Amino acid sequence: MLSKLRSVRDYFDSDAGRYGDQRYPDEPRTCEQLSYLVRRRYVLGMLENSGVPPGLVLDLGCGPGVYSNELLDRGWRVRGVDLSPEMLKVAAQRVAGRTGVGFSVGQTTRLPFADATFDAVLCIGVFAYVESEEKTIQEIVRVLKPNGCAVLQIANAFAPIRAEHRLRFELGRRLRSRPPDEEDRFREQVRLAWQQPPAFRALCASAGLIPQEGRFYDFRAPGLARVWPGAGVAVGRAFEHVGDRTWAGWWGAGFLSRYVKKA
Repeated sequence: MLSKLRSVRDYFDSDAGRYGDQRYPDEPRTCEQLSYLVRRRYVLGMLENSGVPPGLVLDLGCGPGVYSNELLDRGWRVRGVDLSPEMLKVAAQRVAGRTGVGFSVGQTTRLPFADATFDAVLCIGVFAYVESEEKTIQEIVRVLKPNGCAVLQIANAFAPIRAEHRLRFELGRRLRSRPPDEEDRFREQVRLAWQQPPAFRALCASAGLIPQEGRFYDFRAPGLARVWPGAGVAVGRAFEHVGDRTWAGWWGAGFLSRYVKKA
């Protein structure tokens, strides 16, 4: 396994036990938690509005299975793939006793499924870590049935919060007096990839995915989210309604898009 993928696997293996509770509380206390909760709502809404009847869905990079139960409730049969075996153990615990769901370890660029297997594919919170965006998209297209639906998420490189992220990383690396912890080492080994939404949509279109719907989300005000979390959440909530307007939503830190595979 490539060193980057090994670092990603090891980090998420270590994070598996706390991932869901930290990111998906009943009520968000931070902008990051709000972003995960609204993202899940938008993803499920995009899938429901796709016109594709519930069938077999691939949750690529499923982590601890935060979508699995809701997909099952909506009539989908679920196959989850993730690089982290420990994440998949948590995912299996979440759906214990339910049928129509299974999980397997795998990489985004080499999926263990035949061509045209799935009616829909979700790939959420994954493109920041993949070894190749192009090969990942090609694999999604390969395993998706003609006229099938894909809901994909990327980190918006244009968002103002990215400047804060760069500054924090450099200052933390230069000024840190304590020994680096597990997350510090991970961030130094794996620089997260941010994408430009127009270029990403063009890459998807070139692979045979026709864009149908897109929206920005995660409206964090630089600085505010850290110094006054409650106010940051309030601001984030207030601006979620502009996420589907590209002229106003560009500063959202995340971008979701729905595609249909050419017949």
